[in-house]
Amino acid sequence: MNHLEAQSYIIPFIEHRIPDSKQEDFVMHMQSCPKCHEELEVYYTLLVGMQQLDHNEKLCSNFEKDLDLQLVKLGRKVRNRRGVRVSAFSIVMALAITFGILFYGSCISRVYNFEQATKKEYQGEYYFAHSVYPDLTFHENDYVEEALNNQEEKITDFQRIRKYRKLRDDQDKLLQLTDKIAQNDLELEKEKKNEKGSR
Repeated sequence: MNHLEAQSYIIPFIEHRIPDSKQEDFVMHMQSCPKCHEELEVYYTLLVGMQQLDHNEKLCSNFEKDLDLQLVKLGRKVRNRRGVRVSAFSIVMALAITFGILFYGSCISRVYNFEQATKKEYQGEYYFAHSVYPDLTFHENDYVEEALNNQEEKITDFQRIRKYRKLRDDQDKLLQLTDKIAQNDLELEKEKKNEKGSR
C-alpha cells in the first residue's frame, strides 16, 4: 500500500468502516511509515475529539496511546481472521483426504471382489470342487493314519465291522460322486456339441 492509498483510508479507519481486504495493509503501513502515522494521529485527534465533544463525553487525555491501541486491535482482528481461514482450510483438506482414502479403499475392495468373481466364473466349478462337493476331501490315507493310531489299542470284532461298513459307505459315496462328475462331463460335452452344431 502506498502513501496516497493509505492516507485515503484514514477517515474510514477512524469511522470503523475500512474494508476487510485493506485492513492488514493499512495497519502495516501505519506502523512502518512515520509520516502517514503522524497524519493519521492528527486526523484521529481532531475527529475523535470532535465526536466526544458532540456527545458530551469526557475528552480523551492521550489520543496517541488510544490510536496505537486501535491499530493493535485491528491488527489482532486481521490475524485472528487469517487464523480462522487457515484452520477452516485445514479442516476442509483433512475431510477431503479422509473421504478420498475411504473412497479409494471402497474402490479397491470392489475391484478385488469383481476380479475374484471373474476368476471363479472362468476357472469353472471343478477348480472350486471343495466348495461344490465337500465330500471329495476324503482321502484313503485318512483311514490308514487312523488305523495306525489305533493299532496299539485292542480292536474288537464289532469295531472292525463298523469300520468296514464305514469304509464301504464312504466308497459308495465316492462312487456316486464319480458318477455325478462323469454325468456333468457328458452334459458339458453335449452342450458344447449342440453349440457347435447350432453355429
